[in-house]
Amino acid sequence: MPRSRHSALFALITVAALALTGCADPAEPGASTAKGEARGKTPTTDVVSSVKKADAVAELLPEEVRKAGTLRIAAATGSPPGAFYEADGTTLSGADIDFADAVAKVLGVELKREVASFEAILPALGSGKYDLGTGNFGVTDVRRK
Repeated sequence: MPRSRHSALFALITVAALALTGCADPAEPGASTAKGEARGKTPTTDVVSSVKKADAVAELLPEEVRKAGTLRIAAATGSPPGAFYEADGTTLSGADIDFADAVAKVLGVELKREVASFEAILPALGSGKYDLGTGNFGVTDVRRK
C-alpha cells in the first residue's frame, strides 16, 4: 500500500477511534476510573459488542481494503492497559485490542491480527505485510537515536 494510503488509513482509524471514545457509559459497571482497576484486576466490561458499522466512515477506506473486507494488523503486546495476555496465556486483552476490534466493526471489516514484536511492526508496515500496527509507539530517547 503506498505511503499516502497508509496515512489516509491511519487518519481514518484515528477518527473512528476518537468517535468511539464517546460510546462508553461511565455509569456502567466496570467502566470506572483506573483507580479501582490498577490493582491487577482485568476489566470485564464488554465495550465492543454494541459498536455498529458506520457506512459513511467505511466508505472512506481505500477501495482495495473495502474489497478485501479485512485489515491486517500487527499487535505488540506488553502490559495493561495497552495489549497483554490474560492469565490463561492465550487470550489477548487491553485497550489496544478493544480499540482495534471496535474500529473494525465501525469500518465493517474483519481483523486479521498477528502478534508481532514492536521492532518488527514498522518495517513490516513499510513492506506491506500489515495495514496497521498497534503498540506503544511513543517517543523515547532510545527511539530518537
